[in-house]
Amino acid sequence: MTAVDGPTHEPADDLAPLVPWRRALREVLVIAALVVVAVLGAAMATSALPDDVQRVVFHTPLAIILLLIVTAWILWRIAGRRPPEG
Repeated sequence: MTAVDGPTHEPADDLAPLVPWRRALREVLVIAALVVVAVLGAAMATSALPDDVQRVVFHTPLAIILLLIVTAWILWRIAGRRPPEG
């Protein structure tokens, strides 16, 4: 091999270990986009509620309790997954 010839292996071989990370990054971005859509949807739905119901949502710990429940559920689902074989 000379300096002009360059490496003898394919350039794709260097990127092979990155493929799982690309897939994982895509999944993270999709989930992040879904979370943003869900939050915006919840904000729009809350703005359509009557004033008394909005007051309950904004001035009680209802939103915090709901966030804690959803977060616990998501973490429980993640913890229960088994790593892929291979």
